[in-house]
Amino acid sequence: MKIAVGQGSCGIAAGSMKVYNELLKLLEDKSVLTITGCIGMCFLEPVVDIYDDKNTLHRCSEPISTTLPLAALYAIP
Repeated sequence: MKIAVGQGSCGIAAGSMKVYNELLKLLEDKSVLTITGCIGMCFLEPVVDIYDDKNTLHRCSEPISTTLPLAALYAIP
């Protein structure tokens, strides 16, 4: 699994650094966390893309609260 947090200028302005830092605190395996640049969809920021073990993308683009439990980010259908 890999988790990518959008860190383009619009993502940073929308609070993606807070999301990234909170994920760093919560993840046991920090190697799955990475950053990505602009994805061209500023209206979705902050964006967290979760790639499962089959490399299927699950995009979290709802407003993300840094107070959510980590399990909420793993709510992959």
